[in-house]
Amino acid sequence: LKSTESKILSLEKDLSSKKKKYAVSMQKMQTNKKVQDKILFVLAAENFSQLYRRIRYLKEYSVWLKIQAKEIISKQTELERQKTLLKQGRANKLRLLKEEETQQSILRKEEVAKQQEVAGLQKKEKALQTDLTKKQKQAETLNRQIEKAIATEIERAERERKAAEKKAKAQGKPLSTSENRVAETTGGYAMTKEERSLSANFSNNKGMLPFPLKGEYKIISHFGTMKHQDLKYVTLTNNGIDIQTMPGTEARAVFSGVVTSVFVVPGYNNSIIIRHGNYLTVYSNLKDVYVKSGSKVSTGQSIGKIFTDSENGNTTILHFELWKEKTKLNPEGWLN
Repeated sequence: LKSTESKILSLEKDLSSKKKKYAVSMQKMQTNKKVQDKILFVLAAENFSQLYRRIRYLKEYSVWLKIQAKEIISKQTELERQKTLLKQGRANKLRLLKEEETQQSILRKEEVAKQQEVAGLQKKEKALQTDLTKKQKQAETLNRQIEKAIATEIERAERERKAAEKKAKAQGKPLSTSENRVAETTGGYAMTKEERSLSANFSNNKGMLPFPLKGEYKIISHFGTMKHQDLKYVTLTNNGIDIQTMPGTEARAVFSGVVTSVFVVPGYNNSIIIRHGNYLTVYSNLKDVYVKSGSKVSTGQSIGKIFTDSENGNTTILHFELWKEKTKLNPEGWLN
């Protein structure tokens, strides 16, 4: 725009100068017409040479006036064109400024929205982190309770084994086959003959065990360590699997065995541990329990109703674990 304005000033100055010169020339020409006629001007020459120069002068002067007139018209046209360009330039500049203001307004709104979104995500992340910490503590409590129950069972079996050996020794008789308890591993659960047979049958059914519930289901959390779906740098460890199902669904025993423990853990409600020799299955988050410690159960038997969380979209989730002695196993490889 500055370049165009500079051109306009230059053109206006040049045009004004040419108009003045042209006006002076035309004024002189008009004056000359009043004083004498062009013919008289030519005929008044003193000799032929002067006559020729006067004719040539009048001719060249006429041509010069025409050129000056054309240049004035050309300058005038160029001046108008430059003014039009300047006008268009200013209009474009105003349009661009308006577009820039609109864009800046949009960017400011987007920035505010982004900041609000970030604040919302941070708040959500904080809530998720708080909830996650709470659930991790609950999971640790459940794990300690299971380990405690297993340790108690191992100690009980060991006491029974020693008592049987002491009794047999006192009577001077060998241990009977039914009373002879044997642990598969050092420090493991000492099993009777019946329990060793049950354990072998359980192991032989790997990959063929029925699902620990009746009805529709979906595994929503798998065994092992995995990344949290919402918290990028957080990993979760699941000692079993979480199975979502429909409200009112019952949990069922995946194999025949004996209920060794029924207990309550915050966040997991009622839990049941069933022993199958030196294998154990754990069923957690039950609302109602149909069995008690010491109850014998059969494969597929209903053992309790799964809890439905009415405050969280009526979600119904069974937490299921599988152990061998003190070792956690991936249940999915055992279920059919």
